Amino acid sequence: MARDVYSLMHFPIVAGIIGIAVGFEIILSHPHDLLTVPLAAAVGGGFVLFIGFTGAAVFRSSGLFLVPRTAILILTCIGVVFSVGHPPQLILCVLSASLALLIIIEWKKCRHFYLNIVKDRRTIILIRRI
Repeated sequence: MARDVYSLMHFPIVAGIIGIAVGFEIILSHPHDLLTVPLAAAVGGGFVLFIGFTGAAVFRSSGLFLVPRTAILILTCIGVVFSVGHPPQLILCVLSASLALLIIIEWKKCRHFYLNIVKDRRTIILIRRI
């Protein structure tokens, strides 16, 4: 399991980061050009690799399937497809909105999980004091 998560899953994650970086470099160097299919494939594919394989790593390590992450990933793919032929700022807005939504959803889940752990630790500390 650790071999899968820490070696096999990291290669697509790094490839996704590289794809996003290449796409952003082209978008920022030519901001007035329309978004082409190869550029959308680089940015969108990089986003899918990064977000998808981080979710796959979580699934492989804990068995937890992240449904909101998958739904956001599908909606982002649809947004990337429809942004071809438009100014490249649209794809940046789609990716920014999906990342913000993903951060909010997973922060709320992690915060809830953290608060439960803190509550359990306080209970354990109170039990030890008694």
